Amino acid sequence: MANTRLTRRQVLALGLGSAALPSPFIGGERAMADTPPDTVVYVSNAASKEIYVLAMNRDGGDLIMSDKVPVPGTDKPSPASMPMAVTPDHRFLYAALRSDSFPVSCFAISPMSGRLTHLS
Repeated sequence: MANTRLTRRQVLALGLGSAALPSPFIGGERAMADTPPDTVVYVSNAASKEIYVLAMNRDGGDLIMSDKVPVPGTDKPSPASMPMAVTPDHRFLYAALRSDSFPVSCFAISPMSGRLTHLS
């Protein structure tokens, strides 16, 4: 997916902010495609059952969408929200759907880019 630059205001205007979890990474000075981001923000979208992976530049606050990850589970959208939690060691992210059978998905977090890989 091509990188899309979004501001914090645009993310809120799109209604993508049901839950955002910052995840700090040791990395480069700027959030660019070639260097690791200063901060990675995960935003869940319950309607589409996706998690948006955004790299944030701490100096300017610019957000760059680096990935869109589908959350498997039921065919129905999560009605109100899609809660997420990051483990204390920042290695895994858990996302729960709030529809029948209430599945929870586990994702591995890449330490260099912050991208998510579905595990179970």
